[in-house]
Amino acid sequence: MINYLFFFISLFGIGFLFPILSIFSIFSKTKKDIVYNNIRFIRYLFSFKLFRISKQDLSTDPNVIYFCNHRSFTDFFVDTILVRYSSKMVGRYLVLLLFPIFFLFARITNCGYFIKRTCNNNIEQFFNNIETDRKKDKFNNILVYPEGTRRPYQVEACMLKKGFIFHSYNMNLPIQIIITKNKEDVIDEKNFVAKRNAKMYVYYCEVIYPDYKRYTRDEYYEYVQHMWNYSWKKVFKTEKINVYSEIDQTLIHNNNNYQPPLFRLFKFTIVFLYFLYLYL
Repeated sequence: MINYLFFFISLFGIGFLFPILSIFSIFSKTKKDIVYNNIRFIRYLFSFKLFRISKQDLSTDPNVIYFCNHRSFTDFFVDTILVRYSSKMVGRYLVLLLFPIFFLFARITNCGYFIKRTCNNNIEQFFNNIETDRKKDKFNNILVYPEGTRRPYQVEACMLKKGFIFHSYNMNLPIQIIITKNKEDVIDEKNFVAKRNAKMYVYYCEVIYPDYKRYTRDEYYEYVQHMWNYSWKKVFKTEKINVYSEIDQTLIHNNNNYQPPLFRLFKFTIVFLYFLYLYL
């Protein structure tokens, strides 16, 4: 019963309260600060720990596409921590219906790209828009869920969607696979359960580079799929997990993406009107 109650409390915090607090926090001087402060509230709420089980650590090079496994609502804040707040997440407009305040938060901080579930007719334009935006923004790495849907409690790897793998090949953007175990131990929306003090185990794969001399586009897809399956086995098919280190959840990479002046003016105006309302 307590876990059910905590589930709905946590959704209120994640979808409404925490984004508002982080946007208007006096400590939020940059876009990444806003994202960081939002997730800091979430970290305090759930008090989870993350452990790296690979020798390889995160690649903080620019222009990397991170491929993460899609398990639950937990993905959206845990994976942001795992890439050190240094990427934009690709999500669906369904987020608008589930968490409208969080969607607004993502728009204000420009920390995500949103796509319709059925966008095959405009997929080329979608990738062109991402490239245009990515090249002019220092928040320029991309976080993708290549499985295409949430797969809670699945222990077998699945075939990956081809879109971003082909995009990686066409634009010469390297891929790093990041597989995490036990995300459902934080939020399990399927069973309406949320818990504190979860332990999650993270495997960072070596960075995969498109090699035009070695692979055709289809062969590159097969190689990325192979490395995904290999990384998956390291996490879900290994009897004994060796922990290399606990992951520092406070690291922020390349925190120099300042808020635009109009956004700072917007924050100041809202705060001013609020205190004026209290005074009157």
